[in-house]
Amino acid sequence: MITICPLPPDWALIYQRLSELARIADQSIPPPPKPLILAGWAYSNDLEKQARWRETVEWAEKWGFTEAIGEITPDMMYDVENPSS
Repeated sequence: MITICPLPPDWALIYQRLSELARIADQSIPPPPKPLILAGWAYSNDLEKQARWRETVEWAEKWGFTEAIGEITPDMMYDVENPSS
């Protein structure tokens, strides 16, 4: 199985947490990449979802918010055998 990204409800919570951490830390920090949930989930393929998730992880690493990403458990992740492209 290939891990793509968090499942939509979990991704939404992570995004909210990262957004709040950025807001509290410093107003000059840009918001994290928007999660591909709701229509974004429906109209994007697995490779696009995976790329956006990587952008989010890189953003968290750049701004020092990896603890919020580290709280993700395997059952919160979307995994597939053959990613759509």
